[in-house]
Amino acid sequence: MQYLGVLVCGMIASAATVTDVYNAPNPLVTQTTFYLVYYPTPHDFDSVVIKIYNLSSQQVAQPYEEDADCVPWDGTNFGGEQLANGTYLYKAYVYEKEMGVPKLIWQSDIKTMAILR
Repeated sequence: MQYLGVLVCGMIASAATVTDVYNAPNPLVTQTTFYLVYYPTPHDFDSVVIKIYNLSSQQVAQPYEEDADCVPWDGTNFGGEQLANGTYLYKAYVYEKEMGVPKLIWQSDIKTMAILR
């Protein structure tokens, strides 16, 4: 777990601490959304990137959102084609800007999801 604090008038004001990510629905039929689990709420992160891999460890998609706490995805690859039914792996990356520069503040463990159309 990572913690990012901001100094405000001599006191630490806490930013959100991310603890997990999950996608729903799983299995994906037409689309899914990746949700961050964090506290305190509400909070929008500068950017959230989801890297999706097939079981051969090849990255097949990378949905992302800016100023958000969730990422929708329609099940397509980099070329806009629907991915085949099967099991896929994903990993989430959360970025916050520090002095105007994006900084990785959290990354998830590798998770699994299924596509079943």
